[in-house]
Amino acid sequence: MEKFRSWYHKYVVICNQRYISYIETLQKNLEKERSVFEKMIDFRLRMNMTRSSEIDEKIERKDEYLAKIEENLVKASSIREEMDFKSTDLNADKIYARLKKHQKISKIEIDGGDLNIITKKLKVKGKNIGYFKFTYNPQTERLFIRNLEYVVDGIYDHWHIKVGEPCLAEWKPILWKYLDTFQIFLFIDALIHYLLLSNSNHAYKPFEEWIKLFEEKPKVEKQKISVQLLSPDQLAYTGVYQTVEVYDTDTSTGTGWSTTTSYSTTSTYGCWIASV
Repeated sequence: MEKFRSWYHKYVVICNQRYISYIETLQKNLEKERSVFEKMIDFRLRMNMTRSSEIDEKIERKDEYLAKIEENLVKASSIREEMDFKSTDLNADKIYARLKKHQKISKIEIDGGDLNIITKKLKVKGKNIGYFKFTYNPQTERLFIRNLEYVVDGIYDHWHIKVGEPCLAEWKPILWKYLDTFQIFLFIDALIHYLLLSNSNHAYKPFEEWIKLFEEKPKVEKQKISVQLLSPDQLAYTGVYQTVEVYDTDTSTGTGWSTTTSYSTTSTYGCWIASV
């Protein structure tokens, strides 16, 4: 909970900085466009035109453009004013509680600036498609999604995801709107719905082809081996393909899929921790 609070506060601060910059840009643009608009009006009056002309149409379009900038400025300022509430522990706790109760979410983890969400096993059209790890970093604005059960052809985590990079297409503006308005729960929930669509539009592979290859994945007999006997590279491999069942003599580790244990100085890998 504390880690999530800390991550959430940083996320709001980052959004806050972006909104301040956005508002400043809108204000500068508004001043510039107003100056142009006033010059157009002055020109129109000095020309003493009595009939409708091209300048009148330009003035009308410029007036509409100014109104749009003002509308965006009001919206951005309103969202900015909500940030003091959004950054509170109470709001962070509410979001965390909703994520914990989500029927398709197994685990919530914080790794530095990354928010990691581990799903339960998902099904599309009654077929298992694996379970996934979402990683989102608000500083870099990077979204990374990996299939923790099997990666088709070594690169396709999902028919819409290649090497962890999702092809969001028309989903991107929806998802980023949730992020820009601090709706982390809706952002994660929408991502899960995105994974559950069998639609092959903008997909790297048709769903039918991907699921066939996924279901034909090699059946590898798991080996039970102590964590101390594996190299970082071997542990990384078990984290992706689950070919090795790793156990640890440290009873505090617990039993289950562990994605927080670091086995490398550059990356965090997961492995299955079995009871001794």
